[in-house]
Amino acid sequence: MTPVPPSDAGAVAAFLAFYEWARQEPLYVILGAQGSGTNLLVRLLARVYGMSVMRDQSLVLRTAARVPAPAAPQSVARAFATLGSHVAPSALARRTRRRLLHRDDQLTGIDRVFPMARVDSATDLAMFVHAYRAFPGRARLMGVKSDDIWAHADDLPRVHPNRRIILLTRDPRDNAVSVMGKGFGPVEPFLAARFVQSRLAAYEREFARAPEPKIRVRFEDLLDAPAAVLADLGRRFGWPLPDDMADTLAGFPVRSGRVGRWASLSPRDLAWCESLLAEAVIQHGATVASPVVTGPGPLDTLLLHGRDAVGRVPAKLAFLRSLIGGRS
Repeated sequence: MTPVPPSDAGAVAAFLAFYEWARQEPLYVILGAQGSGTNLLVRLLARVYGMSVMRDQSLVLRTAARVPAPAAPQSVARAFATLGSHVAPSALARRTRRRLLHRDDQLTGIDRVFPMARVDSATDLAMFVHAYRAFPGRARLMGVKSDDIWAHADDLPRVHPNRRIILLTRDPRDNAVSVMGKGFGPVEPFLAARFVQSRLAAYEREFARAPEPKIRVRFEDLLDAPAAVLADLGRRFGWPLPDDMADTLAGFPVRSGRVGRWASLSPRDLAWCESLLAEAVIQHGATVASPVVTGPGPLDTLLLHGRDAVGRVPAKLAFLRSLIGGRS
């Protein structure tokens, strides 16, 4: 899909009409701790429902949140200029910034169309960006999925009052094991469990206050019966169910063996994890496995932090190499 060519008056007019429609539409916010399967859910939503989902490390949300209410035209323009520096960055910025919207080619040219649009608020600014990304494919559903949105969730009510929350949860013990294998998270089980616990707490708060309709999805159900879960989402939000869903999902890669990985933890590590995650485990519909749920003492916690710092060095080096390699 190609972005809107500003030199094509017809294309610009069509986009501006699309944006005026999009201003009134909800934004679907996909929440889930890292390692919970949100990337899989995004791919399925794009494949089955054609949803346009931005993954931008909360850049659009954070920038829009700086626009005061009521918004003066100058404040909106300044906020968009901040986004523009990420859409069309300098050569140095391309090599040094991790949060760049320029990696999304569908945003090319957005800075030249912005002056023609009616953008009067923080909500308008965010939805303008989402609409511009969605327009090439004429996507009627727009969403966002950002790994760090938990840290900016308090901005969601003001920037996106018309939001629809999809909260994806996974057995939090499996979620912690998944985090242990990533380049960004702790490698010690107890610290990975604490990482998951903090994210889940932020997402549960947002889910509780978010307007209806909203929905909670289990990762295990998504693996076991993706068509049923996607149909539930469609019914909940009033999306037309595709007639060819079965054909669309045929051959879609879903890796098995991703459930019950927590059983590989030692009894001590499992008990320590469940000392943090027991309530979330039960809420998820699972059962706490440890006969005695107890956490580490102060000395053990100190030792865990030391081991974790050492254990994370190889993962951090691999992550840095991937960044350097991606920018060469």
